[in-house]
Amino acid sequence: MKTNIASIFLALSSANLSAVTTVNVSNLDSVNTDDRAIVDNSGSVIALGTGSVQVGYFDTFVSLGDFGTANRNELLADFQEFTTTTGNFANTFNAPGFFSVQFDETINDLDPIVGKTMHTIVGNGLTLATSTDFVVFRHDGELFAEEVAGVGGNSGLVRPTDGNLMLGAENGNITVLDTSVGSYRMALVPVPEPSSAALLGLGGLALLMRRRRESNL
Repeated sequence: MKTNIASIFLALSSANLSAVTTVNVSNLDSVNTDDRAIVDNSGSVIALGTGSVQVGYFDTFVSLGDFGTANRNELLADFQEFTTTTGNFANTFNAPGFFSVQFDETINDLDPIVGKTMHTIVGNGLTLATSTDFVVFRHDGELFAEEVAGVGGNSGLVRPTDGNLMLGAENGNITVLDTSVGSYRMALVPVPEPSSAALLGLGGLALLMRRRRESNL
């Protein structure tokens, strides 16, 4: 995957007077033109005030195959949120398809989040729990760290260029507010319900059994 498609960036800052770690995550970077609007499975841009955005880590999902074969319940069960608050699509430019949200949480040295790779997960519903389509972006090299001496564990402004799109798609140019803002867009990909995944599995098994019967004739 080309590194220049890593549009979502992290602004990780710490408050000196409190032990709260702040994570600002956005897919809109006013510094350059590598912005990526988020669209739904039909290609429509996610409207302001809708969609859901969350930062966290995955317990066991590490490969593209893990995400590609998971059903919706497995995906959400494996995702551990940085905070219980989910952000929605909003930004200072009021441009549909773009978000800029902030999350705060206290991290101690015994927290299981310490040392985990940061992920941003985007859903098409008002919450991740009500979403059916998702984008998952892994911020390679960005790890959650414990707070030290009352200072947030993550600090500084980071715009990763080595992130990976683990679930979702990039497709075509997109124009927002009559201004071209990027050469790619990230599309939400539908994730099947467990029942749908089971039906697909049964269908494949039936086809396999049929082929075996035909080969024995």
